[in-house]
Amino acid sequence: MQGFTNENVMKEYHRLRNMALIGIFLVVVAILFILYGVYKNSSPEAISLAGQMESGLQTDEYAYIDVTAEPYGFAYFEGEEDYYFYYVFDENYMYVVRMRDNTYESFLTDDLLENPKRISGMTKTIPEDIKEIAIEVYNEEMEEEDQITSGDFTRYFNDVYLDAEALPLTETDVFVIIGVVVITVGAIVLLCGGVMLMRYKKNIKKLSNEDIQKIDQELNDKETFFYKTAHAALTKNYVVHFGNTFEAILYQDIIWIYPYEIRQRGVKTSQSIQIMTNDGKMHGIASMGTYTKKSREIYEEIFDTIVKKCPNALVGFTKENKKLAKEKIKK
Repeated sequence: MQGFTNENVMKEYHRLRNMALIGIFLVVVAILFILYGVYKNSSPEAISLAGQMESGLQTDEYAYIDVTAEPYGFAYFEGEEDYYFYYVFDENYMYVVRMRDNTYESFLTDDLLENPKRISGMTKTIPEDIKEIAIEVYNEEMEEEDQITSGDFTRYFNDVYLDAEALPLTETDVFVIIGVVVITVGAIVLLCGGVMLMRYKKNIKKLSNEDIQKIDQELNDKETFFYKTAHAALTKNYVVHFGNTFEAILYQDIIWIYPYEIRQRGVKTSQSIQIMTNDGKMHGIASMGTYTKKSREIYEEIFDTIVKKCPNALVGFTKENKKLAKEKIKK
């Protein structure tokens, strides 16, 4: 990695590179999933709802009705006036169907009896309030002796209606849905990995050969501490940050250091160390969770070590330190 021999520098570079490669792999796999789904183009065959009348209607079935008479609308949900419940008829039976206005209008022809028009959809359970309206409307058109009760309605319809706007989930749909999910995840991983890898390489390119040699030598020193979970190393003269980039910060350039916490519902969930250097730039390092005692100990060790290495630096976030830090910035 451009002049570096340190194993940790190489590992962090490979980690970011592999992240980008995984993103590319996921995107390619997702595209293949989608293409296979489109190529397969599977669609289940609808069953006849009339064929189920004797055995009893079932829910979650993809079914059809060959309509022979104009549907009769009787109910809708508030706010969905274009999505009615209808009584629908074929040669032998009556059904409850839910469809939109444009679907209903396609049945307004004079030759339905001679040329039945097919309607397909998924069978669903009739809501109780719609069932009550359906019984009431039906009984309004019938003589008293022909009127039905709730029990009669249930025995006849099994409390099932056909939703003409609902379609079954096909194998093609499954492949496409999985593909879209995977391609989204892959794109995010690729973008994050790619951006971090570019920043990593870019920051190293900014260093002179002399600086690279010096940093590399200190990273390989036995007294250097590398904190894997924090993606950071503390050498004799540098804080080296490997998180989502590469930064080597001289202790002598640090003018302000303070802890930064992220809380959710008042509970601290993660923390990092914010460092300001004498050029006025802020650097966030050692971003870690606070869920375990070990991570808290590592965080405190890194923070305390940097503070000891920077005796002239301001410590802690206060209004006074914020003001003093500005005065320390090199003009």
